[in-house]
Amino acid sequence: MQARNDLESYVLDMKSRLSGDLAEYAKESDKESFLAKLNAEEEWLYNDGFDVQKSEYKRHMADLRAIGDAIDHRHSEHHNRDVHVAALKSAIGHYSQWVASAEEKYAHITPEERKKVAEECTAVDQWLATALAAQDKLTKADTPSITIKQLDQKKTSLDQIVNPIMHKPKPQPKKEAKKEEPKKEEAKPAAEPAAADAKPAEPAAEPAAADAKPMEQ
Repeated sequence: MQARNDLESYVLDMKSRLSGDLAEYAKESDKESFLAKLNAEEEWLYNDGFDVQKSEYKRHMADLRAIGDAIDHRHSEHHNRDVHVAALKSAIGHYSQWVASAEEKYAHITPEERKKVAEECTAVDQWLATALAAQDKLTKADTPSITIKQLDQKKTSLDQIVNPIMHKPKPQPKKEAKKEEPKKEEAKPAAEPAAADAKPAEPAAEPAAADAKPMEQ
């Protein structure tokens, strides 16, 4: 059964890791307690838990992960934190430098907008310095005072404030209103001249003579 195999694999894996890569990420007392729980779980699997319902295996897995995931999370946070801290610091530095830019393409950005960016960069930089100082006082086995999720959220928030200002398009130059030209009066067509070669009216036909002789029979 897959659920049983998953539980068995988790138990064996965590027992190995607690003496390996996870050794520094759990306090000694917590590590001993968890190891005892893992050993008991292994014993249960090979005896009473050899063939039980799938839901029972899942319940046992959830109980173990409630402890083991926290240890694994501290390990992951420690090994990946620097990359996310560097990304946030890079964004702060880049935006702070941009505020003082005299490039022509940013000439339309107002002083108030530049001030807003500068203030936001300062606020995030101070937050980061405080959080890192608090983290430095902790051991690897302590719950982190600053998480990767928080670092990413701060960077996203900073990006969302700065980018609309930085990439604000230049206003388009105003188009001058075209002056309406006076309408030209349409020339009236000239009167047609009388035709020089017009034919004179033909005379009316002469009436038949009244004294014309009648036809001979």
